[in-house]
Amino acid sequence: FGYFSRKSSLVKRLFEKGQNFTEEEKLLLLQKQLNILSNINNQLISLNKIGQLEISCTPMYHPILPLLCDTRTALESMPNLNIPEPVFKFPHDALVQLEKGMEYYKSIFNESPNGIWPSEGSLSNVVLDMMIEKNIKWTASDEQLLANSLGNDFIPTEKFFPRKFQNSNGSIGIFFRDHFLSDRIGFVYSQWNPEDAANDFCHHLRNIRNEIIRVHGDEALNYAAVSVILDGENCWEFYKDNGVPFLRALYKNLTDSNEFTTATCSEAIEKDNLDYLKPLTSIKAGSWINANFSIWIGDKDDHRAWQMLTKARLALEQAKSLLTIEKYEEALEEALIAEGSDWFWWYGPEHQADNKDEFDILFRHHIENIYKIIGYEVPKDVYSPIFERSYVPQMQEPKSYINPNINGLLSDCSLWENAGIYNAKSSMSAMHQIGELIEKVHFGRNESSLFFRIIPAKTLQNDDVIIFDFNSQNHLKLIFNKNNAKIYGNQTNLEISFKECIDIKLNNMDFNNEFQIRFISVSDGSEIAYPRNGNLKLKLN
Repeated sequence: FGYFSRKSSLVKRLFEKGQNFTEEEKLLLLQKQLNILSNINNQLISLNKIGQLEISCTPMYHPILPLLCDTRTALESMPNLNIPEPVFKFPHDALVQLEKGMEYYKSIFNESPNGIWPSEGSLSNVVLDMMIEKNIKWTASDEQLLANSLGNDFIPTEKFFPRKFQNSNGSIGIFFRDHFLSDRIGFVYSQWNPEDAANDFCHHLRNIRNEIIRVHGDEALNYAAVSVILDGENCWEFYKDNGVPFLRALYKNLTDSNEFTTATCSEAIEKDNLDYLKPLTSIKAGSWINANFSIWIGDKDDHRAWQMLTKARLALEQAKSLLTIEKYEEALEEALIAEGSDWFWWYGPEHQADNKDEFDILFRHHIENIYKIIGYEVPKDVYSPIFERSYVPQMQEPKSYINPNINGLLSDCSLWENAGIYNAKSSMSAMHQIGELIEKVHFGRNESSLFFRIIPAKTLQNDDVIIFDFNSQNHLKLIFNKNNAKIYGNQTNLEISFKECIDIKLNNMDFNNEFQIRFISVSDGSEIAYPRNGNLKLKLN
């Protein structure tokens, strides 16, 4: 139950009871859940009608549309990528996914959507043409996609203008998200006081406004729109009261301001707003994550999944003439489900979850269903897990005491064999943030000292920063950049070395205490905390 539904007297009473619930109470709780769910569409319909919000639509089973059209599209942004064979090339499926999503939207709202948020912000020229064909007025992706598409002609402030894409069939508006502001809501502000976070957001908006005026002149403000786009539900669980205090503070700031106007996407492309800048006639295909499709097709596990899907889809087409229309549609539905991006999200090393294997099982289940429906023998590999790697836990405890050298050299890694490991990449799950700098952290102790080894994910660039924030006993903060380290706090018992990695030794420690540590990286203006919320809590007595 969320912030508002917890105020129900029934829910309050059951929270207070806490345990030993009766079957009758369980049924009442279930009915309460169903009542809440049944009200959601009515609320959305009402708010949509009065223009308080605008609801976008997404392709039915959340596929990466450009890859359905042709997996070789991934080469546009990653020319050296190995594309799995056989190539998946079913643009018809992409169109069906789009149409089914729109039909579902219309069944609820009794009107066609104006805008499409393509799964993971994934766009290509072919996909944009499909949207134009279906009379979609706007779509959206990330600022990096615009930068990649324009190359040397890209001016950073141009991401703040909805842009017309035009071809021989017509045109569509594209919004490009500001990923700095979007990621501050998604990953940073949950740790802040709500009013401070709202003020900081508006401070950055003012900076953007001033920069638009500086580069383009006052007149440009009539056409500019800052697009803040993030996974709608994922971040709010980390905020106090599901983000209600922050959102109230933010909306108050925006309402009271005479510098900003909130607008729906359809409002932002009204009149001649799309004509301020020269129209785009071609884009470089990509998603809102690194402006490429690596997450979904860049790893060996991804390749095996695409090969399995492609062979099943080809088998369905081969069997089409032998099937009734009903059987073909039934098998096609299984294929459409298997085309969803979320299966591929969990293949490869980028994202981790305790139930990661279940996604693999479900994906192969839908592939199996295709073969069974068309009467073909199911290939043996469909019954074998696709994952080459097992789940990597986020935290592994130390095996025994360690006594490593503090030299910042990876060559002596054997001295850290018995250390605990915090896998920073395993903290990436349902949300993805750009600009990771930390791969993993080793930690451990001996009789009197505490050791940390921070292994960077890449060589630090000029503006990259890694912060070690130690909140136990005497507060200590270490800030590392490419050339030096700054120390804030007690330096007496400290040894550090930063070369290939960052080695830290804290002497004369009291191991009866719990240690609270946080790591923060800053790259390209994007701030990432490890863990994403709260602190790492280590008890090493």
